[in-house]
Parts: sequence; C-alpha cells; structure tokens
Amino acid sequence: MHTQQLRPLQPAKTSPADDEPSPGDSISSSLSSSVLAAVSRARKAGQVPACETCRKRKKKCDRGRPECANCIERGLQCTYPCGPGPAASSHQLERLAYVDQEPGALPELLKTLPYHDALELLNLLREMPRDTQPRAPTKSATSSSSPTPLRPLSSPSTPFSPPSWSPSPSPRQHNIVGSLLPPASCEMEFELMVRHPIAYPVLLPVMAGSLPLEELLVPRRSEAFGKSLLNDTKIFRYQESSNVSMTESNAAPGGSYAGLSHLTESQIHLLDQINISLWTSLPISNQAAVEAIALYLNNDYPVLPLFDADLFLRDLVHNKPYFCSRLLVAALLAWACQAYTPMHPEAAHYSSAFFADARAQWSQYGDRESITLSSVSALQLLCMTAITHGKDDLALEYLRKGLQVAQSMGLVNLAPGTELVDAWFSDYADWRRAASYVAWGAFNWASVFSLHYHKSELEFPPRLSMPGDVEAAIAAEEGGQTPLPVSVEIFKASSKLWTIFIAVTKAYYGQDGHTWLGQSNALGFAEDIYRQLLAWADELPLSLVRCPGNSHAILMLQ
Repeated sequence: MHTQQLRPLQPAKTSPADDEPSPGDSISSSLSSSVLAAVSRARKAGQVPACETCRKRKKKCDRGRPECANCIERGLQCTYPCGPGPAASSHQLERLAYVDQEPGALPELLKTLPYHDALELLNLLREMPRDTQPRAPTKSATSSSSPTPLRPLSSPSTPFSPPSWSPSPSPRQHNIVGSLLPPASCEMEFELMVRHPIAYPVLLPVMAGSLPLEELLVPRRSEAFGKSLLNDTKIFRYQESSNVSMTESNAAPGGSYAGLSHLTESQIHLLDQINISLWTSLPISNQAAVEAIALYLNNDYPVLPLFDADLFLRDLVHNKPYFCSRLLVAALLAWACQAYTPMHPEAAHYSSAFFADARAQWSQYGDRESITLSSVSALQLLCMTAITHGKDDLALEYLRKGLQVAQSMGLVNLAPGTELVDAWFSDYADWRRAASYVAWGAFNWASVFSLHYHKSELEFPPRLSMPGDVEAAIAAEEGGQTPLPVSVEIFKASSKLWTIFIAVTKAYYGQDGHTWLGQSNALGFAEDIYRQLLAWADELPLSLVRCPGNSHAILMLQ
C-alpha cells in the first residue's frame, strides 16, 4: 500500500514578546498560583473515581452519588473511596482566587451567582488549606508595573488580574480596608448613610478572629458608677460585721460620691451640705439618703430629667420650699432607694416606706396646696415607682393627676391659639427655667408611658421654651452667652424627639385612633414621620453623635 509522504510539522517560532511574560501576567500568576494549585491538586479533571464495587467487578461506573446505577440495579452497597470530588471549572478557580484576595466580594458573589455555582464556590473555600497564602511578587515584577485601582469581578470569561499594590493582604489589612467601605447591602442603605450619617452611621466590620475570647470573661467596671461606689465597701455596702445601722450616721459621707462621672462640682458641693432630717421624719441616715440622691442624679436624671437639679439641690440645702418639698423628697427617695439597694440591702425597705409616706402626703394635699411645680415632678416619680411595684392602675392615676396639675398651671396640653398662662413665672429667670424643666420632663415621661402602655394622655406638647433654649434666652437677656452642658443638650434633643412621637401616639393610641389612618394615607403618614426623624437626627450636635466613650444617656437617646 502506497503511503503519502507528509511534511513533518515544525514547532512554531516564538516572538520576543511571547518569550518574556508581561508584568500583569506574572503578578496574576504569582498571586493566585498557590490558591489554584492547592485546589487543583484536590480536584483535577479525570480523577473522579468509580465506586469500590464497580472497580472490583471491573464494570463501567456512572459515578452517581450517593449510589451508582449498577449498584442500585443489583441491590449492592455502593461506596466511594475518600478522594477528590468533581473537578472545579476554571471560572470557579478564578472566582476563588479573587475571593482570596478580596474577602469583601464573597457576600456579593454568593448572592449573585447561580445557586449551584455559589454552593460549589463555598465548598471550594472550605476545602482550601488554611495555611495557603498567595506569594508576593518579586521586586523585579512589581517595579515595572504601576498600581491600578481595584475593579469589580468581570464576567467569567475575563481573566482576573489582582492589583499589584496589595499582593498578600493580611487580616489586619482587611480590617483597615473594610472599615473604609460602608457595609451597605443595597443602594438605598448606601444613600441613607451618605445623606444622613448620624442616623445611619458607617459601622466598622468586625472579624470574628480579631475578638479576644479570653477578654470576654474579664469583668469590667462601668465608669458611670465611679470608683467610690464599687470599691468603698465601708461606705456603700452593708457590712454585717460592723453592726452599724443606716439610722446611726447623721453626717454626709464627705465626697464619697465624687467619683460619679455625671455630677458637677457644684452639685457635689451641695450634696455635702444636705441635712435630710429637715425634709423627712423617717429614720434614714443622712449618709444613705444623700448617696441615694447622688446615684439618682448620676444615673437616672441624665436620661429623663423631671425637674431642674441645681434649683432642687439649692432649696434642699437651704430649706426653701420654692423648688423642693417634703412630697418631692419622699417620692424621689422612694424611686432612688431602689437603685441604691444593691449597695445597701436595707434601702429596699426604705423604698417602700418612702412610697407609702409620699402617698399619704399627697392624700392630705388640698386643691391649692397641690398646684406647685414640685407636686408635678413628685407625681411623675410616684408613677414610676408604682410601676416598679407592680401597681399599673395606681401609676396611671398618678400620671393623669400630675398632668392635670401641670395643665392647670399652663405647662402642658395647651392647644395652639389659646392664651399662654405664664404671668406667674415669666419675669423670673429661675422660675422660667424650673417651669420649662418640669413641663418638658412631664411631657417626655407621659410619652414614654404611652409607648409602653398604649394610652395617649396628651394631645399637644408644651408651649414653653425647651431646656437649653430657656438658658440661652436668659443668658441673652443678661448680656452673656453660656455654653450648654451635655446633659441639657440631651434633654433638649429628647424633648424634640418626643414632639415627633406625639403624632404617633395620637394616631394609634388616642381616643380617635385608627379612624383616619387608611390604606391611602397610612403610607404618607409613616413617610412624614420618617422624614421628621431624619431631620431630627441631622440636627443633633456633634456631642450627641454616637461614638466610643458616649455616656449612657447619649446611648439611650440614640
């Protein structure tokens, strides 16, 4: 048979450009070689084994999982040797290399890829050795290439070339780079973070590996309590060995509460001069009463002020009845002794005793005696204490009575257009400030009560100047300007917040609730409230923006 003589094939000539790889290719191959090799060794094409039964019988196996067709047909047990699974496609290997260099792209890939591709990619990540790290390119390779910005993952047909300036990012670098990017899950969330950064702050991502688990079990002392309250056991804790009753000490503790971080120097100075025996006949020591009041002013008062603390302490020390009364002192100690109980167990009995004493005093008040600013604050404190004692009906009674007294004094629930009854305090700076604090404190507490008990007790917010504004107006009249303390800014911001919320309580919990909210206007109502909340957050001063080291009052406001 004659065979045709064919010309032998010669190897193709290589060009100089092909002989020397480009810098981008060298960087790409050097970055992903270890990852691709690690997975390729585990999943090479053509290494999908047959089952043990077909191998022994030398039968063709269709490699079906969990059982092949031959074993199912013959009723045999089908087992596969432990080895690599199906081969990974080149596209998946490219995605794997990209995810190894950009961990932040993994959530987006898992959400956008087809279900089976995303599952396969997740399995590849699980099988990848943990100690596999992409090798950094050499200086010769990186020197000839200029840094390029990050680009998103292209289509599967486009080969991925990682950036030359970050060949081997460490977990710490991932934290730094990830913290610069807002973890927005959608475009709307990203827009909210850009337009309203106070309401929607950029939350820094936290890697699970960066959390020191051993430090989670270390007890931490809150700075809000101060060192004295937690360390000075002789003063603030009941010692059975000392056999000293709360009624034996009659002197102030001499600055034992100076470590409380939210007390001003003037307040501490006034607390040192209190003589509680001038205001109550119950057998409580001066030391215990002053410490309970100091703890209240440090912890509870910054969150929900019900009166002006400076004016109250001034009258409490000088035994004046303008901004202090026996009823207010009893109601305050009934509430404050509950928080003081962990430091002095006997304070639990005094809370009940002062609560009963305040109720008895209020029952003896006449119509004229009850119309005072201190009575309004005392009734709100009695309402709060009754709730903690499990007497909700009594709490509602005290709340409504306090709001009635406040309304009769022209402080709350005055409809727009009605005449403001402010002649009795408008010409006196202290009374203007005290009336503002009492009015807005009662309004804020009534709003909190409505939120929890679904009862709308007020229709209109107070028409008096808010705390902070009244101080600014008084300072302007006196020809000066005083910076507002953070506690006053918190009070003012919370008052503005509850003025927005009153529309919600009227719509849902008022007497005519749900009558005007239909499918047509419910969405518009919600959007309007939402816009007001965003505007409120945008107007917050920088001292009230959420950041590390915020006080508990700011965190409660947020």
